[in-house]
Order: sequence, then C-alpha cells, then structure tokens
Amino acid sequence: MMRTGDIVRHYPSGETWVVARVKDGRVYWMGWPAGGSADMSECKLVWTCRDEQHLECLQELAGDRYAHASLRDYARRKLEEMGQLRMLEVANGEQHDD
Repeated sequence: MMRTGDIVRHYPSGETWVVARVKDGRVYWMGWPAGGSADMSECKLVWTCRDEQHLECLQELAGDRYAHASLRDYARRKLEEMGQLRMLEVANGEQHDD
C-alpha cells in the first residue's frame, strides 16, 4: 500500500512522484501543481519510504501554505493521529491558549 513519502513512477508521463496521499484509487503528488493526481493504475511503487521519511513528508505537507487545502488538512489529521501535530505547531511558532 502506498503512503505519504513513497515514490511512484507515473507511466503515461514518465515522471517520478513523491506521494502526498492515496485516496479513492487516486495518487496525489507532492509539489506543483498542488492537488494534482492520477489514477492509481497508472502508477507503480518504486520506493517505499522509511517511517522517518513518512513523518517528514507529512510535516512538510501540513506546514506548506501552498499545498492544496485538502492535502494539508489530511497531513494535519494524520500527524494528530500520530501525536505529532502539537510538535509541528510549536516548531512553526503557532500560538494556542490551552
């Protein structure tokens, strides 16, 4: 199963992408244009990331103000599930009243 941070080859374009998210049979890539995707059947997993790289990519995506909002929200939810969201917010200087 592909996850954030893995690398895939998109056969129709010949491009290699870093996976931002996989949802409903679509692979969303990190980078520009933000929010772009392709059918999962057009992609082949070529490299599986380590857990540390998975976390780094989620953090990058969650903090990227240029990322597509749905991908940014997804990354923030995943980090929250992992107990890592608060650490990202502190690192980014986000203020909370809790």
